[in-house]
Amino acid sequence: MSYNYSNCTLFGIQNKAERYVYGGWYVFAITCSLLGDTTILVASIRYKAFKLQKIVVAFIQHIAVCDLFITISTNIPQQVSFIKDSKSNNRLLPIISFFVLYYGYSVGINLVSAMTLGKLLTLKYPFKARTWTTARIHKFCAGIWIAALSVPVLCSLIDKEDIVFDCRVYTYTHTYTFSIWKILNPVYSPAVMATLR
Repeated sequence: MSYNYSNCTLFGIQNKAERYVYGGWYVFAITCSLLGDTTILVASIRYKAFKLQKIVVAFIQHIAVCDLFITISTNIPQQVSFIKDSKSNNRLLPIISFFVLYYGYSVGINLVSAMTLGKLLTLKYPFKARTWTTARIHKFCAGIWIAALSVPVLCSLIDKEDIVFDCRVYTYTHTYTFSIWKILNPVYSPAVMATLR
């Protein structure tokens, strides 16, 4: 059974106390994200403050940029829709919001996975790892950013009418009701599909 969660009077937060607690927590989380990610980027780029392997520092920089990207483009609009207790009437905003949210999540998951794999390869092949340059790691991360575009582009091209406002989380999500998803779900990797659900 599938529900339409876009009815904010039925599925939204109606209690003012819960709204204030959730809103306060959300403002705190957004502030910490903005301050923390900015500090990480300034400390690692300008002051070279991290005494870690260059592979790890490059991945940390990309993860911080991804987190800033998600915070500015999706979490702040999500907070605004939460405060307003409604969705926007703009037709382009749902597509952009969905695209950015799922793109950011896909990039973040792949960057963390690649950083973990990079650490493993550094431990297993320490002499080969010394030849990896920072420019090479940044090119690899750029490849991750480009490859992650397939997730939201595929969803937007197949059926952009399936993007609906979900009042449970106050953001736009994909409902996956189009028949092609029965074929694509088993084909797509389980890790990517976990970010879409």
